[in-house]
Amino acid sequence: MSACQFSSFRAAVYTLCQPTGDRQLSDSWNNNWTNEERLVAASQLFSASCKGKSFSAQVLTRICPQLATSLRAAHETNDLSTAGYISRTLVALLVRSPELNERELIPALFHLVVGGGGGSNGGGSDLVTSPLQPHNHASETTQEAALHVIQSWCSCLGCLPPVELTENEIRYIHSLAANIGVGLSAGGGGGGEYRQRERSIAAIAVETIAAIGAGCASAPQNAIAFEATATFLVQSLLSLLRHPDADTRIATLAIFDTWLSAPTPNMPTSRESNATTTKKRNNNTRKTRGCFPNVEALTALLQQLIACVNLQGLSTSFLTADARDLPEEAHMMRRETTDSIKLVGAALGAHYAASILLQLAENAHRQEDVFQLEACLYVANLLPKNSFLETTAAEAEAEAEAEAEAEGNGALLVKDHHLVESLLQLGTASITPTAPKLAGTALTLIGGLGSLLGDIYSTASPETSLAAFSESFTQALTTIISTLIQCETSDPKLARNAATTLFRLAGISSIARYISVHLPAAVEALFAWYRSQASFQGVAVAVCNNSHSKYPNDITTSEFVLKSLCFLGARQAQQSLLCEHARQAEDALTGGMISLVTLHLKSVALVLGTAKIGSNEIKEGDTSLEEAGKQLGHLLLNAATATATATMGIAANKEESTGDDIQNLSSSILECSGSLAVLYPGTTEICIQTILILAVKDLVGALHALTTLTSDIQEERPGMEVGQAITHVAVEIAEKVFKSCADSSQNQRSDAAFVALLHFLVAVLHRWPASLLNLSPSLEQVVLASLSAASQSWNRDICESSLALASHVLHNTSIGNLDNGTTTTAWHAVLSFLLAACCGGQPPYMLPSISGVVYSTWMHADNALFLHIFTSAMATPMQLPGGGAAPWAAWTQDMLAKSMNYLFSEASRKDEKQFKRVFKALCGGKKKGINGAPPARQF
Repeated sequence: MSACQFSSFRAAVYTLCQPTGDRQLSDSWNNNWTNEERLVAASQLFSASCKGKSFSAQVLTRICPQLATSLRAAHETNDLSTAGYISRTLVALLVRSPELNERELIPALFHLVVGGGGGSNGGGSDLVTSPLQPHNHASETTQEAALHVIQSWCSCLGCLPPVELTENEIRYIHSLAANIGVGLSAGGGGGGEYRQRERSIAAIAVETIAAIGAGCASAPQNAIAFEATATFLVQSLLSLLRHPDADTRIATLAIFDTWLSAPTPNMPTSRESNATTTKKRNNNTRKTRGCFPNVEALTALLQQLIACVNLQGLSTSFLTADARDLPEEAHMMRRETTDSIKLVGAALGAHYAASILLQLAENAHRQEDVFQLEACLYVANLLPKNSFLETTAAEAEAEAEAEAEAEGNGALLVKDHHLVESLLQLGTASITPTAPKLAGTALTLIGGLGSLLGDIYSTASPETSLAAFSESFTQALTTIISTLIQCETSDPKLARNAATTLFRLAGISSIARYISVHLPAAVEALFAWYRSQASFQGVAVAVCNNSHSKYPNDITTSEFVLKSLCFLGARQAQQSLLCEHARQAEDALTGGMISLVTLHLKSVALVLGTAKIGSNEIKEGDTSLEEAGKQLGHLLLNAATATATATMGIAANKEESTGDDIQNLSSSILECSGSLAVLYPGTTEICIQTILILAVKDLVGALHALTTLTSDIQEERPGMEVGQAITHVAVEIAEKVFKSCADSSQNQRSDAAFVALLHFLVAVLHRWPASLLNLSPSLEQVVLASLSAASQSWNRDICESSLALASHVLHNTSIGNLDNGTTTTAWHAVLSFLLAACCGGQPPYMLPSISGVVYSTWMHADNALFLHIFTSAMATPMQLPGGGAAPWAAWTQDMLAKSMNYLFSEASRKDEKQFKRVFKALCGGKKKGINGAPPARQF
């Protein structure tokens, strides 16, 4: 650089630093540049270019040519770090120069960087014509920079109509990926107001790439150029998926997701029934999505995704059957690859993708590569299983016109069975206790195939032979059950995984029937194992408390097995289970063994829950279970009475009881009571009596049980006044809660009970809107008290539940009788509280929900009358945090009138978003209030 050029360059840098007033930065840059500290100087220059607001064309004229020359020099000396900073500076300047037309920016950038401004040997023609080189051997800095470029492009990726491109345009875009990848990486520098311009500039580059792809159809000479550019991009990104930095890999996955989500031109969207169109659709399934050039690229991506989720190198302590034991980085990578895997499967076709995975998995199995096999099974499990049948079903539909229907269906069945049977066999072979992670993934895959297996059995014609398939399925089920029984002691996590898979399969009716008919010995072995587990007191305590587990809220293996047995068993088998556990619970209750009582009652609750799920299948007149239910109701009542006796003592008190023991027992009784009342309304009265007894010591649990009971009851049975009974309970329990709330020594407990009461009242009002007219205190008083408590505590649960109750009361009040004095007064009071809440009385995140309630209430009310009540509520003095006045109090009458007219205009009535926006402005916007940040949920 000559002295004259350097002087001009330095003056431009001073101008660049001038908007920030940072003359010291420009002096420091000058010293570093003069002393050949180019990397530091380039970094400082980039920093300066990101701080300024905008730059004139004069600055660009002075500095950009010199930057381009320096950039080429840095590349020639392989100084990629310096080149990166210079490139970012160059692009940041162009983005921050509004005088430069966006459409002219890309050609200007090419002109500067690729060689339009001179330089050695004519300035860059060799770069344009040289073959593209993937980034496999480039530095990590260059790879990351290129990643940002492609990420910017694909964010705007789309396809244009076919166009003819000149040879120069093809060469420009072809060189874009090879030469200025680093340049666009820091596009807008400081972001903010320049982000839109940056995206527009990136979109222009993308348009040209997409135009080349679309132009291939009408201009064959462009196909080679597009293929080369697209292949280069895919190769670069595939190499970035092997990058050691996890964030880089995740960002690369986001790019692939964007490309794969882009619509493919000429892709039919409907299911045409003729053979020609179906063939075309199946071919298109194997075609490009976004910039993908061919099916080979998609297959390569699928293989690279498998590598991303491969767990090789992890310590064996992480490789258990429980996926939660994986380290966070492995968790994150598997989480982030999920969408990419699904999109690749959709692009290739789930059936085709599964075939590829099956082949890769079989190769890994032959080579005894446990990690590769586990990764393949994991990826296969993420594909939509039901789509395995869709592709071939479409082919069969297309072939129906040319071939006999029976022959077509036979071919379809054999083809689909082959894929599913192969996956099932491979999954079964992978269930080995010596490789728990692989076994756990295989079990998850088999469980995921459940719906597909059920469809095959339910749709198979009697003439179709399923013998070979049934053999594979029988082997799989036998392996699952044997793994469950054998590994309970040696590997409890794998045993629980096997129990989960069995539960998923047994929940499908066609599979449950198959197991019951073809595997009676396995079912008997499973039942014998469960009885042995349940009768062992040490296991019983562990099942009840589960307190030593890392995840104490998990459903235990025994509970999964019990649920599976309930699904598999007939009504008679369920009755025997119910009566057996009821008898054992009563014996334990008499003996004072709290843990065993709880265990058996938990089992009873599971039996009842399963019976409730299948209650629509109970034949009319079948009273066997109902008789057992009545007996159980009396047992629950006795257990509740014993639980509430004295200081939570139990009968002979042979076992020392603790608060946790009693709490577990109380919860089990409540759970059984709710399920029993829903399943057999004849037991409702005794179940409610049981709940009320426990409410003396466990008010919150009782309210939760009543809420579940109220929500689950489907209909009133003849002669059963369920609604009346529950309403009576609601009135009685509301008084208990308000007395509890008055006790200042139990604030947290009373808050929890208050929230539970609000949920219960909402459930009752939802089922029986006019049922709480005799509530004491009145329903309006409860609403006002809850809104007041929400404003005082800022507890999220109270805020949300009080608003839900207020909404129900406002919407279900007799809208046609608003002239009634009591109702109008109640509306006035509730709306006053809601307005105060939006003006800072409640957390700011409640404002949208409250404005939604006000809007929906307005929609159901007379417009003039509602406006009158709303205006009156606004005029009511409010007690706001800090003692301030309402925001609209400072407005002029004219401004307030215009705002009210706008708020209740016809346009706002038709547009809820507009209403909420004006309502928010009326209330002064979101305010933090005096209570600070809102707390998390507590109850």
